[in-house]
Amino acid sequence: MGLQCQLCWENIEKLTVSERQRHYDNHLEGRSSPQSGSSASRRSDSWFSKGKSKMMFVDREKEQDVFWHPAMQTPPPTNFIPGLIPVLKKALLKSHAKGTTTRAVLCYERAVYISRQMWDASWGCGYRNFLMSCAALMDQPYQPLYFPLLDQPVSPGIRNLQTWIEEAWKNGCLTLAISATSMLIKFITGFDVEGRAQLQKLVNTNKWIGTSDICAAFLSRGIPAELVDFEVTDLKKGLTPLTNWIVRYFNKYSQRNSGSTINAALLGASPVQCAQCMPLIVQDNKHSRMVNFDSQISYTTGMTLIFVGDRL
Repeated sequence: MGLQCQLCWENIEKLTVSERQRHYDNHLEGRSSPQSGSSASRRSDSWFSKGKSKMMFVDREKEQDVFWHPAMQTPPPTNFIPGLIPVLKKALLKSHAKGTTTRAVLCYERAVYISRQMWDASWGCGYRNFLMSCAALMDQPYQPLYFPLLDQPVSPGIRNLQTWIEEAWKNGCLTLAISATSMLIKFITGFDVEGRAQLQKLVNTNKWIGTSDICAAFLSRGIPAELVDFEVTDLKKGLTPLTNWIVRYFNKYSQRNSGSTINAALLGASPVQCAQCMPLIVQDNKHSRMVNFDSQISYTTGMTLIFVGDRL
């Protein structure tokens, strides 16, 4: 039978990877199949013309736009994968034993990997990274007050995040009426005024979001967040400023584990450790990634390994 599209059952075995992606993107965006001459494509066109495709994706979205964190008693959804940080730690310890890895610092050990799904495959990376951050923040024991701030009044979710962001835009707006001249003066003091002007409407759309939008969402809920901009167009420096900042971030938290108690000192002596820090979100060229650890390789000075969370 060969490799078939799971939406229209057209044979896509001879298509390249990019052509297969384009084929699925056509389905997701409501366009007809690229190979319009085939009988499978004609069936697909007819299928789309009846509106069944849109209905199917709406139903799938309602089923799959869910949120989970490790403190919940229910099993995780299929695209939520807990327990990867301990696996990475074991792998890095083996690498250290072989003399390859000098040291490594990982983020909060109960962080969860969340993959994109078919219905948000072409635009959901920023939303999934946001959900990974929320899963760690709502499970960590160091700042328990973060849980109610994130859980109420609207809990995390892909469509819910869109609501969060639009509410952040509106938060703090003040309108003054001057009766003598019948003028209205509106002061916009909400979060991310530039993002609001650019996106205009976000709820129930498939628009990409970036780190500034996620930062606005967290700040509007009272969750501390920091947005850092790096200039990486300098060919001499390259990504060095970014990687150095990541190393300093993880080192800052790993150093807190040493010196206070005997157990903490022993923990700090380990070449590979999990620190009390949250994962980072890094955005580049309209795509965002989750950074979960940094590691130094013995044969390359200052090399940083980045775990890309949304493309496992």
